[in-house]
Amino acid sequence: PGLLVSVISKRGGDKAVVSRAWYTISTLEKKETIFPAGLTAEDLWSSFRNRIPQLNDKGDNLTFIEPLYPLPELVIVGAGHIGQALAHLGSLLDFNVTVIDNRPEFSNRQRFPEAGKVITAGIEESVSSLAIGRDTYIVIMTTGHADDTRALRQCISSDAAYIGMIGSKRKIALVRQRFIDEGWSTDEEFSRVHAPIGLAAIPTKTIQEIAISIAAELIVARKELHDNKETGEVWSVILAAGESTRMKEQKLLMPFGESTMIEKVVEENLSSKTDRVMVVLGSDNNSIMEKLSGHTLKTVYNEDYTKGMFSSVKKGIGSLPENCSAAIISLGDQPMISREVIDKMVGSFASGSTGIIIPVFEGRRGHPLLIPARYFMEILNLAADDSLRTILSAHHGDILEIDVDTGDILRDIDTREQYDNEINK
Repeated sequence: PGLLVSVISKRGGDKAVVSRAWYTISTLEKKETIFPAGLTAEDLWSSFRNRIPQLNDKGDNLTFIEPLYPLPELVIVGAGHIGQALAHLGSLLDFNVTVIDNRPEFSNRQRFPEAGKVITAGIEESVSSLAIGRDTYIVIMTTGHADDTRALRQCISSDAAYIGMIGSKRKIALVRQRFIDEGWSTDEEFSRVHAPIGLAAIPTKTIQEIAISIAAELIVARKELHDNKETGEVWSVILAAGESTRMKEQKLLMPFGESTMIEKVVEENLSSKTDRVMVVLGSDNNSIMEKLSGHTLKTVYNEDYTKGMFSSVKKGIGSLPENCSAAIISLGDQPMISREVIDKMVGSFASGSTGIIIPVFEGRRGHPLLIPARYFMEILNLAADDSLRTILSAHHGDILEIDVDTGDILRDIDTREQYDNEINK
């Protein structure tokens, strides 16, 4: 995805110069990027986020900003008659269609001429090899429960925008119980599977009617996803205001890998699936800002940083824009947290989770936290010397714990010994 910017620059008489430039997300995030005709990074971000072209007339320059996205991916696992009908509908609905089946007599170009890709191979390995993103829609309709289960296991924990599986209510109940009993998914993860598949409001008997019902549900899911993208952003709020009293020097400026501790945290967040990044500064703010000068992010200064970490939480949340739908609260002294952890939390939120999301390793909770916007006002009304534990305690029933495969979420760096342990790993 990116933006195509066309500029028509007037010259003398009837002459004009037309130029075009392509901007990717990584380009927009670089401070050194030069934008044409008086445009700013925010001009392009606004068009990209809202998926709306913009026409600007600025003096002698007419600019047209056109956000371009790849087509959403529709993966049909099962090349039977319903899959064939659905592939045709998916193509008409502007999906890039992939069909997977292990039967060459069904999975071929003659039956699926409109599909972008037809994969004839094992179900499990084919689904596991897919690059599943937040614009991927997966429909599972193989020849039997065993292959349906294999396919679902490979994608149920993914960031897919939609996962649907064909089958009776009895079959779905049995599959759900097996997934939970075997530890293949949590109850929360299975709840995002559309099963039985298709819009219940559409009566279905024929193959075509079933395919139309599924296609209608895909349209609804795509519209909901786009509405969420247009109306809400997930921000990373990095807390970097502390005085580092136990380290006896500003730990965030200490070397970590090829940069410093704070730069590593910022880079992981910028490369994650969060939409924007904010850093809350306090102690040594000028030195930290200098280190971050090459990154596209927002900084805010917490004048109450001596009152403790929660004052920075409040400052960050209070500085978020109105269209922020959730905030990842990250610690500046956890440079070991990878973007994969952050992406898993964002993916869970994007899939419909509405409560506070906390990563868990071997039963122990860690950081960062994802806090939806509906808790922001309650946080802002707490005293500066309070803590997020108050919110977690008050809403313990709303918390979603997601398992991660790293103990990094449990550690931060406060002392020289802890620092040495991390950099020597």
